[in-house]
Amino acid sequence: IGDIRFLEANDTVLSFVRSWKGESIHVAINMSEETQTIGAPEPDFEEISSPGAGGKISGRSLILEPFGAWFGSINDKARGGEMA
Repeated sequence: IGDIRFLEANDTVLSFVRSWKGESIHVAINMSEETQTIGAPEPDFEEISSPGAGGKISGRSLILEPFGAWFGSINDKARGGEMA
């Protein structure tokens, strides 16, 4: 049910967008014991409050603490389209 799109990150970060019923969730997970920096998600994504998850946006980068994660959401219909 729904769609999943894996995003390019690096060898130690799993990053993907999961879409269903007009809403998309962006997930980035650092699977290493070192801080990782990857490209920030699209600006339309709003961060989902997840205290202690260990991820933050800084300019055009997403910084993930060791074994940290970041979560964002977007209502695709509100921005005029569906993400696949």
